[in-house]
Amino acid sequence: MEDSISRQAAIIQLSHNKNGDDDHDVIVQKDIETIKQLPSAQPERKKGKWIYNSPVTMKCDQCGFVIKDWDWHRFKFCPNCDCDMRGEQE
Repeated sequence: MEDSISRQAAIIQLSHNKNGDDDHDVIVQKDIETIKQLPSAQPERKKGKWIYNSPVTMKCDQCGFVIKDWDWHRFKFCPNCDCDMRGEQE
């Protein structure tokens, strides 16, 4: 199982490991730069939109989650699948 860690927390921890020894501190700084270059472990959120399901309901076009049509503007993200719903609506 993969573990996700905070890039910022790793950099802070490594920064605390600097000890004034030039050789050691150069290695720590290289490690910090390597961590800064690593790709994000956070997956990109899918985009979705609310579409009319009936005269009084709308549904998520990604998962089919249904809400009352007067509530759609309250949800920036689908409560069911967490898609970003801030795009265009039908």
